[in-house]
Amino acid sequence: MRVAHFSDIHFFHFHKSPLQFFSKRFLGNFNYYFNRKHVHDSHLAYEVLPRLKKQGVTHLIISGDYTTTASSTEFQLMRDYVNTVKEQGFQLFTLPGNHDAYTKSAHRNQSFFSYLGDLVPFGSLPDQHVAAFPLYESWQLILIDCSFPTPLYKSTGIFSLPVEKSLKSLLNTLPKNANLVVTCHYPFERYKYPKAHLERGSHLKEIILNDPRIKLYLHGHRHLHRIETLNHLTIADSGSISFKKKSSYNVIDFTETDFTICKYDMV
Repeated sequence: MRVAHFSDIHFFHFHKSPLQFFSKRFLGNFNYYFNRKHVHDSHLAYEVLPRLKKQGVTHLIISGDYTTTASSTEFQLMRDYVNTVKEQGFQLFTLPGNHDAYTKSAHRNQSFFSYLGDLVPFGSLPDQHVAAFPLYESWQLILIDCSFPTPLYKSTGIFSLPVEKSLKSLLNTLPKNANLVVTCHYPFERYKYPKAHLERGSHLKEIILNDPRIKLYLHGHRHLHRIETLNHLTIADSGSISFKKKSSYNVIDFTETDFTICKYDMV
């Protein structure tokens, strides 16, 4: 089984409404025009699809941040993209990133899930913030949603006590001989930018490292590719698929009990 993992597409639509000044959205618009538009090209997320078909990829894992300011237009761009993914025959597993919960209203209305609910399997993710899906043979995929609206000066995630409880409960239901892939938008280590790390990430790290069934941890958020090994765990950041100069993704080949992971560059 061959799976591609990528992240952080960041579709953007300029929001002209003056109501943006009553939410975090104006900051996203400002940041786009003075920063993101010079380094990001969301069309690369389309360009990678025929390449993945040629590489024999059948499943995609996209670890969030489809949008920039979580506006309705950006969510529609996300839905259009996911429709294209499905039309090309890929099976998709996905979850939101911090930009997909950029405003309180987007999070309260569960906009990410409402726009994709008829296209993508979410299971218990919208309600319990965790979900498990069969992947291949003994392999199962666990999704963890740690995205919540944050203040202007933050882009953190939160591995909250309720999410921790849900994850522990879910792990207890899975077979002892299972092999597990865990996907979250955020790295569990403290990030070099404290305003962008996963709060209570050390608790998630402890759970993962204490469960030998968990072999692979996939994330995005940093826009910086890496593949590292920590004890029994491989940690892989796909980087941002939409980075103009550093667009990257990972391809994972699963056998019944093992896997290999390789980095690919778009440019």
